[in-house]
Amino acid sequence: MKTSLRLKLGLLSLFCLPASLFAQSSEAIFLDEARVETLIISNNINVKGIQIQFDQAKRARDHMWNEFLPQISAGVSSNRVYGYNQALLAHSNPTGGWVNQVTFGAQLNLTSWVWMGMLKTQYEYEAGELSFEHAKQQIISSGLITFYSLLLSQERLNLLADSVRVAQEAYQQSSRLYNNGMVQQLDLLNAEVSYQNQLNQYEQALIDYQEAELSFKQMLGIAFDQDVVLLGSVDLEPNKFDIDRTLAAFSGANLAIQQALKQQLANEWGLWYSHAAQTFTPFVRLDYAAQYNTSPLSHAGLVSTSLMPRNSFSLTLGFSMNLDAMLPWSKTGQSLWKQREGFYYQALKNDEDIITNEREIINQTQQINNIVERLLILQNAANVSERALELTTQGYNLGVRNQIELDQALISRNQARLNLAVAKFDYFRALQELSVTTGQNPSTLMNFARGTSNIPNTF
Repeated sequence: MKTSLRLKLGLLSLFCLPASLFAQSSEAIFLDEARVETLIISNNINVKGIQIQFDQAKRARDHMWNEFLPQISAGVSSNRVYGYNQALLAHSNPTGGWVNQVTFGAQLNLTSWVWMGMLKTQYEYEAGELSFEHAKQQIISSGLITFYSLLLSQERLNLLADSVRVAQEAYQQSSRLYNNGMVQQLDLLNAEVSYQNQLNQYEQALIDYQEAELSFKQMLGIAFDQDVVLLGSVDLEPNKFDIDRTLAAFSGANLAIQQALKQQLANEWGLWYSHAAQTFTPFVRLDYAAQYNTSPLSHAGLVSTSLMPRNSFSLTLGFSMNLDAMLPWSKTGQSLWKQREGFYYQALKNDEDIITNEREIINQTQQINNIVERLLILQNAANVSERALELTTQGYNLGVRNQIELDQALISRNQARLNLAVAKFDYFRALQELSVTTGQNPSTLMNFARGTSNIPNTF
């Protein structure tokens, strides 16, 4: 057992170096909050996929004027005519000839219903934009939470390494005292168990950190073997929220809800456009034809003669009507009614989503307020532990406190600091979640809390 402990004590000298724990090579990437956001937008696969879908909707919006383009038709024909032909008879050739014809036509639908299709395209673009912004907000929020959780893990590792060092020193001192017959074996075993527990906590925390760092690199599109240095702090100015004012200001502002409402409008206009196009469509059509008649043998010789072209124009005003689409009991009519009922259901679901969003705002603002209260308690505990360590250090220097008491005071101080850091991270995470729920930036929410909360802030 002593050999195993000596080995662990030797390895611990590599672990308990906070200054070099996160040292990186000269090729390391330095990451702060702004750089993390930039890498997520430029490299994250999910963001790129959403961007492709949004670009499709944008192209459709930019070219929706093509609804007004006419339908163009053109054709060329050549026919051999035998026997009597009135056109050829005028040129003393009653035996027939070739009739060549060129035609051109254009048709334009004269209906205001074309605007329905354009409105549908516009609303689909706006829904796609909101969907893109919502997804981007979610991914960036998730990335920042991971970023600050890694910073918290670094702080926790440093504090745990300090606790391991203290436990190691306490065990070494107990071992010397035991060898000199000054303490009992039970005291030595207790010191050993305490050291083992601290070391296991550190090793497990280190494994968790390494796994989380790999996942974070994948999110940012960074190579797994690339060294990174995290720059930032989990310190935030905690502010309470007035629940009623927060609910009144941001109810229904969630980007996913806004996207669903826009998509509902797009679907409704698409249905009316489809129904109108299938039911009644007036149009204007312009046709032009040029006909050339050719005599195979002219009276002057064996050379064919092209006669003068005959031009013709036609202008048509008309409409097309589909009676099947106008009858509610028809197959087309039943399909349209089914789609309308789907829209009614979607409207009810959107209303339910708004109510759910309001409930989430209430719960999350209450959670933030509870965390602020917990931060106050933990801040006081951290201050007390700092004062206790100062007094214990003074007593140790005066010879009225021993090394074990000093080490325990240091461990208690580190634990109080860690608890405070965890609570600050919980506040940051809750603020990010409220940001997604309300569709606002965290900075906007912080300014809102400062300006509207009537709850006293004790920080």
